[in-house]
Amino acid sequence: MGKDDCSSGSGLLLNLKRAVPIWPPGSSGSVPIATGQCGSAKIWLKSYPPIRLADLTALRYNTYVQNYGQGGFLSAPLTLLINFGTDTTIDDELYFVPDYQDGTYSGPNQGEVTLNTWQEWDARVGGWISVTEGEFMTLAEYIQLHPNAQIINAEGHSGFLFNLFWQYWIGYIGYLLIGISGNNKVIRV
Repeated sequence: MGKDDCSSGSGLLLNLKRAVPIWPPGSSGSVPIATGQCGSAKIWLKSYPPIRLADLTALRYNTYVQNYGQGGFLSAPLTLLINFGTDTTIDDELYFVPDYQDGTYSGPNQGEVTLNTWQEWDARVGGWISVTEGEFMTLAEYIQLHPNAQIINAEGHSGFLFNLFWQYWIGYIGYLLIGISGNNKVIRV
């Protein structure tokens, strides 16, 4: 996990994992995040070898939102950095935004973002926003368009990123579950 702070101009991440009284169900802790006046925070997961999207069999995470903040999404979006071939160029970015998982856009209805409640998001079946395609789609639909798409590392970071970019958001991320070819791994963020 990496962190950025306001002094670098890119946000604030409070990593008080052991002292936080808010625990997701079945967890040993969570990461508190407060964007403050800076208006952004990034959480990078550790680097992984490239992962073909077609091999991704599970992708879930949970959030707890205390304050929606100003000028942004209600909950923490997950970003995937995508390459279409075998090099290390970022060809697309995919955004899973919990706010858009109410069945209106793409994917099943996972409910609305609710304050002061742990919520689990199933990103594998949910709707994603593609920068290059410019529309909502599920990962299955995206894989049909880009069968060789893979999640890659970039700029020394993992291709898995929680990216909050609005002021005064306060909340927690408990875990990210990644399944590759049926082998699930829970990552404490």
